Amino acid sequence: MQVAPGLYSVSWGNTWGNMGLNVGLSVGEDGLLLIDAQDEPEVPRLIARIAAISSKPVRYVLNTHWHADH
Repeated sequence: MQVAPGLYSVSWGNTWGNMGLNVGLSVGEDGLLLIDAQDEPEVPRLIARIAAISSKPVRYVLNTHWHADH
């Protein structure tokens, strides 16, 4: 979901049991900034969601805390 020009909320799932995802995505001129990520088994789904928004490369990932799902 686009929340502002060049700023997206990438999410799916709605409970901890199904490993719901909530990642921020900023699309800049030279690439992408992710705010939080997801555990390894969910990375292919995250990459597919990002590719649907932009073909630019991910330049930075900002993890907001220590939990393994980030």
